[in-house]
Amino acid sequence: ISEISEGIVLLSDYQYDAAVLVGVDNEIMHQWEIPNLVKSYLNPDSTLYSFSRINNDFLIQLIDWEGNDLWSYLLESDVCRLHHEQEILPNGNILCLCRETIASEQNIFFEGDLDVDKIIEIEPIGNNEANIVWEWHFYDHLVQGDDIDSPGYGDISLNPQLLNINAHNNYDDYTHINCIDFNPELNQIIMSSRSLNEIYIIDHSTTSEEASGSL
Repeated sequence: ISEISEGIVLLSDYQYDAAVLVGVDNEIMHQWEIPNLVKSYLNPDSTLYSFSRINNDFLIQLIDWEGNDLWSYLLESDVCRLHHEQEILPNGNILCLCRETIASEQNIFFEGDLDVDKIIEIEPIGNNEANIVWEWHFYDHLVQGDDIDSPGYGDISLNPQLLNINAHNNYDDYTHINCIDFNPELNQIIMSSRSLNEIYIIDHSTTSEEASGSL
């Protein structure tokens, strides 16, 4: 289920490759046929954002009520390994949850790869083009408190804004963010981690450079 509003439910039907609006009496009110559909989001103006899988990449489309393609963008996996939920912002930009791998040679915390989440904000522009206008990486907000002589050290109790890398050792799926939402009044993003059983609120008013800091 993508959205529930005033007795209407939007379903992303993977089996039949369709986004379907269903009323409270189970009446199908409208549907969009979308091949390889994974997720869809209905906008207040009755346009629809859809996310469809193409091999390891995702096709993002903005579709009108009649099913016409207004805008589309291929989000390649080397930019964002998309998973779970996305969030459509009031300005039409898209917050995407992505998984990224920090390779062993870049990982300062231990020898080996680390799979964590990141967020990118996509701004649809022009004719099937897009800009990535903001991003936030969990890797920039990790700390270890075990070895003062090793990189990334900090006192865990004095750094509540950072995530303890030693909280658990499932480094193939460290954060696994399932849900993301946006508070427009406070300009904040909220997300939840299945792996860590925690909820995080981050400031969206920062620049990407500021968002990479740990203060």
